[in-house]
Amino acid sequence: MSEEEISEIREGQELRKEAIGIYGVYAVDRDLSLEEVKKHLDNGDRYVIRMKSPGDMHNEIVLHDMIKGDIVLPENIIDEVILKKDGIPTYHFAHVVDDHLMKTTHVVRGDEWVPSFPKHLQLCKLLGFKPCKYAHIAPLTKKEDGKVRKLSKRKDPEFSVSYYKEAGIPVDAVRLYLATLANTNFEEWYLQNSDKSYLDFQFSFKKMPTGGTLFDTEKLNNICRTYFSRISASNIYEDSLAYFKKYDEEFYNIMVTNKDRLIEFLDIERNGKRPRKDIATYKDVKSESMYMFNEYFYKDKEETYKEIDKAGIDVELLHKYLEVFDEHDDNDTWYSKIQNLATENNYAPSTKEYKASPESYKGHIGNICEMIRHVVTGKNQTPNLSNILSILGKEEISKRISFFEN
Repeated sequence: MSEEEISEIREGQELRKEAIGIYGVYAVDRDLSLEEVKKHLDNGDRYVIRMKSPGDMHNEIVLHDMIKGDIVLPENIIDEVILKKDGIPTYHFAHVVDDHLMKTTHVVRGDEWVPSFPKHLQLCKLLGFKPCKYAHIAPLTKKEDGKVRKLSKRKDPEFSVSYYKEAGIPVDAVRLYLATLANTNFEEWYLQNSDKSYLDFQFSFKKMPTGGTLFDTEKLNNICRTYFSRISASNIYEDSLAYFKKYDEEFYNIMVTNKDRLIEFLDIERNGKRPRKDIATYKDVKSESMYMFNEYFYKDKEETYKEIDKAGIDVELLHKYLEVFDEHDDNDTWYSKIQNLATENNYAPSTKEYKASPESYKGHIGNICEMIRHVVTGKNQTPNLSNILSILGKEEISKRISFFEN
């Protein structure tokens, strides 16, 4: 059949709202004699090879889908092309033959292929092959301008492996996130089994989502934070070192020079019941630790203190604190000294006491800790302040107080 003939048939079928394709009365070459076929070949006429469908439009078949359950579909009646004019097999033919030869047992594919199942089942029966079991997965979707659409490998950077590499997201964290998309119960299992690998998880087709799965960057971010909270400071250092060597040579050199300091910083609050979760990507290793390195802290005073409210910081009180500071103190001793400092300077030694009588105090112990944090780090939030101060040391803290007040 010529392209014009096929196009004319399709147009008529669309107008009459009939099944689109070559079948029944439209399959004009279906019953050609061998002599007629030979004549066409001798004339050099181009041709395709079609499956001669034995289907009946009144019959139905059932797809026992491993994810979506039983799906009732009309039996295939289309004489589907299995070899194109250039001799290349179509997907339908190649899928059935290849999977048979490879002894494939399960086919996992996008659910846009559900309507093709009747063709594939019919091909298997005609060829005498045992059909595979099918699991049709829902597409990944993305929310854009208030609408949800299918994630596109052409339009969306998240579809590319390079996106995660450049963003500093570890390979294993991406795998963990994909596992949350694959099985609805994975995330709960992962949070409850901190001592196990995702490879220990029992995957189930029955727990796969049946509808479109939203690609949620916030969930990816949370998975990454949990991932980083469970690996050692040394591993974070080594893995991020490789990242910065490729993407940020300046910070890479600082990491090499200050290896012990950075590992000590990354180790703060890492082994307790509630490990810190301030790192979601390798990039965060830099952004969360920059104030620990003089190369960044003293570079630009406005930049260093842009995050904090400078008003109300009592520099004289900070100098008094420095007199009692000892970098070898444990957390309890450190806090006890802050409490004494608070009492001696009319600050409530606890927030509870302050709330009971706020007019009696300049502030409370938390305000003193906040002042120290602001001046020494330039941040509103940091890991355990006592540990940070111990790593920096008394001399460095003194320099930073002077840097702030001058």
